[in-house]
Amino acid sequence: MFKKYRDAKQHRVDAKKWEDRAYAVEQEQAKSGNYGPEPVSFYERAGKEWQAVGDETEAGSAYRSALRDAKKANEKKSGTISREKIRELEKWVPKSLGPAWVVLVIAGVLAGLFFLSPNITGNAIGNLTSSNSSIIGATLLIVGILVGYFYLKR
Repeated sequence: MFKKYRDAKQHRVDAKKWEDRAYAVEQEQAKSGNYGPEPVSFYERAGKEWQAVGDETEAGSAYRSALRDAKKANEKKSGTISREKIRELEKWVPKSLGPAWVVLVIAGVLAGLFFLSPNITGNAIGNLTSSNSSIIGATLLIVGILVGYFYLKR
């Protein structure tokens, strides 16, 4: 038990050390305008240390920083970071807004169906006419389907 605690503590210390090194190199590169792979590898190492502790939030943050720096380095000088490395980092970066997209899709489709059927609403919502209710319903249904398409596409 004590060894496991000490190991976790050491992983946290190492992760912070790698993040601090990456940040320092990142700042130097920003001043000089020469972007290289060093901060990417440092942030990646920090991500691995955070994963060893089991802190997926911090690991995701470190991998997100690594991906950001990799893309920045390739913008300044093409080929600085390989495409395979960038794809690998993208796998580690958590997809943000995952559940929010799903909620938008479901809400859009259900609201669209709700407004499309005047029998369900009884046209009692804001004294909408049948044609206005249908237009609102069709719009919401299309928005829900489009959001779902883009969610699956990414």
